[in-house]
Order: sequence, then C-alpha cells, then structure tokens
Amino acid sequence: MVANVIVVVVDALRADRVGTGSGLTPNIDAIAADGTAFENAFTCSPNTDPSLTAIETGRYPLSTVYHHGKLVTDEEKRRVESVRPIQSVLRDDGWRTVVTGQHLGRWHARGFDHYPESDPDTDTTDSLVQTAHSLYRAVDRYAPALGALARRLYDAASESKPQALIHEDHSATDLLNHVDEEPFFGLVHLMDTHMPYLSAEDDVERLLNTGEYEYGSLDDRFDDDALTDAQRTRLTSIAERFDAREELGRAVAHYDAAVVSADRKIGRLVDALREQNRWEETALFITSDHGESLLEHGIFFDHHGLHDAVMRVPLVCSLGSGQTRSEFVQEIDLAPTVYDVLGVENRPATDGQSLRPLIDDTDDWDERDAVYAEEAYTERRVAVRTPRWKYIHHVEDDVLASERGSSLECGYCETVHGEEVALYDVETDPSETANAAGNRPSVVASLDERYAAFVDELESVTDENEPVAYADEGEVLNRLRSLGYK
Repeated sequence: MVANVIVVVVDALRADRVGTGSGLTPNIDAIAADGTAFENAFTCSPNTDPSLTAIETGRYPLSTVYHHGKLVTDEEKRRVESVRPIQSVLRDDGWRTVVTGQHLGRWHARGFDHYPESDPDTDTTDSLVQTAHSLYRAVDRYAPALGALARRLYDAASESKPQALIHEDHSATDLLNHVDEEPFFGLVHLMDTHMPYLSAEDDVERLLNTGEYEYGSLDDRFDDDALTDAQRTRLTSIAERFDAREELGRAVAHYDAAVVSADRKIGRLVDALREQNRWEETALFITSDHGESLLEHGIFFDHHGLHDAVMRVPLVCSLGSGQTRSEFVQEIDLAPTVYDVLGVENRPATDGQSLRPLIDDTDDWDERDAVYAEEAYTERRVAVRTPRWKYIHHVEDDVLASERGSSLECGYCETVHGEEVALYDVETDPSETANAAGNRPSVVASLDERYAAFVDELESVTDENEPVAYADEGEVLNRLRSLGYK
C-alpha cells in the first residue's frame, strides 16, 4: 500500500533527454522500466511560477497564476491563495509535508511543514548579481558595447554563486532527513539543468568524446543577419561561459552533463528509500516544470517560446508495470493523481484528472484531444497542441506591455519570435520550422475556437478583493534575478 508520495521536479529538463536511449538518465529509465512513462506529457507554461502552481493545485494557469516572478499581479495572488494546494490538503489529513532543493517562497510555501530557509551567503551574492543585472538593463539598449560588458559582469556574478545553491549533492536525499515514521509528501526541486548547467567536467568531456555534439561555431551562427544584438550578446555569453566559441556543442554537452547530474541525485534518492525500507510504500513521480530551448528557434539556452522543446516535459512514475503511455497528459493531472494514490477523499476541485487509470491500465481515462499552454513573461503567447497540430498565437497583455514595452516582442531577445499566428504540422514537421497557417486557415480557425472555448470553460476560483502580500517576495525576486530572470 502506498503511504508516501515524492514529486521530483527537475527544472528545465527536456523530454528528449529521458528514456530515448541516450544513456543520460539510467536511474530515471530504471524507474520507468518497472513503472510508467508518459511520452506525451506537456507543461502548462514555460515559466516556473505558473508551472509549479499548476502542479501544486491541479489548476490551469489562467485560473490562478500565468505570469511569472515580478510580473505576477495582485489578482493572480488572490486567485492562487483561494485554492488549496496538494501540500495543504495532505497536511490537514495527517501527512508530513516537506520541500528540499530550490524554493520559490510566496504562495508555494503554503502547507509545508519543512521549507528551505534562505542562506545569508547566497543572499549577499544575489545582491551582487542584482546590481550587475540593473547595470546591464540600464545601458544595453542605448550602448550595446557597454551592455555586452555589463552582461559579462552579470554572468560572472551569477557563476560565482555558491554551487550548493543549484548543485547541492544531497538536495534529493535531504528530504528523508526531515521525515520520521509518519506518512509524508515530498517535493524535490532540482536545478541542475537550469542555466548555468553546473556539472562535472569529466561528464562534459565524456559526452564530447562521443562525437555527437557538432553544432557549428559562434561565427557560423552569426552569419544569420536576422539575429538581434540581444541574441548575439546572449550567444556570445554562452560561448564564453562554456568555452564554446569554436563548437557550440560544448554548451549543449554541459546541459547534458547536468542531466546526468540530476539523474544521479534521483538514483541516490531511490537507494536511500530502499535502504530505509520505504521504497515499496512510496510513489515517486519525476517531471519537469518546462523544457529548455538550446539552439532552436532563435532562443538560446533558455525556456521561453511554446515550441515542443520547451512545452514537452518528461513524466515518469514508479507505479505501474513497465508500460509507456501515449495519451496526452499535463502537469494539472499530478494533484488529482496524488489524491487518488493516497486515497484522499476530501479533495478540492481540479482542472486535471487522475493518471491512475493509465497507470493501472483501466478504462476510466477521459481521452484528451488537445493540451493548452500559456506564456506570459518574456512575451505573451498561447498554444493549443493536438496529436497533429501545434497552434501558437499572440494575445495582448497589459502587464508585459507596461513592463517591457510590448507583449509581442520578446523582452529577452528583442525580436518577435516567428509570426503572430503560427501553425505547425508536428507529424511531418516535428521541429516546428514551417508555418502552415497561411495554407490551413480552417485549421487555424478551428484551433482558435477551441482555445476560446477552453478559456470560457475555466472555473472562476475567487471573488475576493483583499490585498495579498508575501514577506519573502523581495528575497525571492532577487534570487530569480540571480538565476538569469530579468
């Protein structure tokens, strides 16, 4: 009988790095071999605040929080505070609730018996990073040469952050230090695959020796006249950080080495559960909040845009009998699944549905023919993804327009990524490079209507107008800046 649940979120882990025969994730693959792998799992957002909120609440971002970081509005805070997350429900029912690894504070901290505390050493470094970031923002648009220098200072300050903040070896197994014999719910948030991809140099060199990292030089990329100064500055910064000017594949190898690092931590967590005789009574879920664009679509080593490199996420569960499911699932399905696995009867309403029928191979699953995602941080886009089509389109957003001057132009790359309306046939064009919107107006109209109907069907979660304030909000926003958010 399952008494405990652990959800491991590996930040920015791409779906195509797990279970694809790459050899990067032997520990995750071993769990899938005896459990269940979901090959069509999708994020609800390419940003952590809305994505993690969807995991915690089982609600679509438009119902709670769809902006990220400093852009989250008071209305969104009121909405999310009106919804009980997994951890609050379980704690009220007698489970001990614990978080280890990266922490985002604010509403994410609700309901946890143990939540990581701030580290004074990293706070000092965060202040340095924030200063460098402010300098970069102040001069980059008007003096690109000075902006490039400021960006290098910012990157150097970010890289000087204590490795333990992002690459703590015991961040997964530390969870078990905060529970006794009582049933527990644990959330582990690993940051290995989030920039700056801290990893062992031996792993990087081993991967490079496979000969599978030939992506061309920085100069090759700069032959593209369409790249903006911001994109060139970003790519130059990446190339310098990873000594990848001559071969950008070195940067990709660093990402993949970080995947290896995260997988080892998960392996140690499984070993610790077995040593404590808790493996059989614990359901382990492994996923990501979003993927990562490496060199695709003009988005370099970051997670914005709603292409599948970012929108698809891995999802593996220790329950099951070694099956791989092809049904469309999303992060909103995790909360009702946890309630089902643990037998929680007094549960809040969710937009998602339990994955238990797919795990148990029964007929109770309500088949999805589409999934939906919202992007509202660097740019404002929405996506509808069906088995054949990916529909992405821009919608106006006053919050982004006020903060960045535009909700269409990417605030990071200072360009418009693709067209305002894009349609991709993912069966014949899985890389999403050929916009078919002009040739398929009826498909565009149909998917546009489907998105509108989806929005209309979302439940309003609160009518409250009381202000919401978080004592740790300034600290959290500083930490996000130190991780590269601007």
